Amino acid sequence: MSAGPILSYNEKVRSGRMEADAAQKVLAGKLQRVYDGLVSNDKKKVSKIKLFVGLKAENKLSTRGIYIYGGVGTGKSTMMDLFYDQVKIEAKRRVHFHEFLQDIHRRFNDIRKSENNPKGDPIPKVIDQIASEVSLLCFDELQVYNIVDAMILGRLFEGLFSKGVIIIATSNRPPEDLYKDGLQRQKFLPFIDLINDFLEVFCLKGKRDYRLERMLEKGVYLCPADQNAKLSMDNYFFEFTGGRNPETEIIEVLGRSIRIDASVGVARKSFKELCQEALGAADYLAIASRYHTLLLEDVRCMSESNESEARRFVNLIDALYEAKVKLICSADSEPEGLYLRGQGIFEFDRLVSRLMEMQSTEYLSLPHISESK
Repeated sequence: MSAGPILSYNEKVRSGRMEADAAQKVLAGKLQRVYDGLVSNDKKKVSKIKLFVGLKAENKLSTRGIYIYGGVGTGKSTMMDLFYDQVKIEAKRRVHFHEFLQDIHRRFNDIRKSENNPKGDPIPKVIDQIASEVSLLCFDELQVYNIVDAMILGRLFEGLFSKGVIIIATSNRPPEDLYKDGLQRQKFLPFIDLINDFLEVFCLKGKRDYRLERMLEKGVYLCPADQNAKLSMDNYFFEFTGGRNPETEIIEVLGRSIRIDASVGVARKSFKELCQEALGAADYLAIASRYHTLLLEDVRCMSESNESEARRFVNLIDALYEAKVKLICSADSEPEGLYLRGQGIFEFDRLVSRLMEMQSTEYLSLPHISESK
């Protein structure tokens, strides 16, 4: 074996860049088989007849892809990135699943406009477009939030599989829990069957939560918000994203666009950007639903003179708390000193309590809640 995920994984363990983990090693072997299939076929497309007739008879072609699910901190994204970096083909794409869906809807709109047919069916052409662009798609954080996306995914994935596109996906949920309790979910069930038929489903259950260990070791409430705190935030983002650079992601809320610097479910934003701008509860709920970890920088002390900022901060923390988002923040003061007492908002007593709880082992061990909408 001269290259591939197994070799890369073993090298990273030997060099100390990763810690040995039995479950990750098993996953590396499964990713190696997908890698070997890509290398041997090198851009060759598997015929539709072979895929749809021969797949089950061949007991699931492992080279069709893998669906990796598990809790935060088990290394899902790290392992997928390790695989992706080893695949030396140009026709590949790695993308956050929400960003992929936004791209799909943009393509739909472009096709309908070009054909002057707002009610036309653009899915077949979008499938052809994507299949002509990539042989490998890697999705991070596969989740489904609404009925519109739920309805198109089955046809979209079926078409991509028929074109021979290989898919690797990570998710916090097993396929059976996708779009759980969502509107008209019965119409989404064929997509779940498609995943189980065409992708090998692998539950990554690491014995250790490396992110939790790191957060407990270094602390998640950094005070004061000085240069050392900024360096710690830089290190957190680097470690939690596997060294990936942040990308600007756009969240649409009630007709507004919120720009977030993020990667693999980890967002980074300043107090000024989130609490001094005209954002509301709906914006914070959307952010909390989308990201499992938020790095919030430079939280300032507040008083009656900037009560609007204080109220936004309370709303932000409430949204993060309810969704069990991991909050790492730098601040000018400890929680109890963030609001200078006066006729200020009584909600700050609750906020202080929640900020303290959000530093605890119990809270940091909880899974992120991202509800279907």
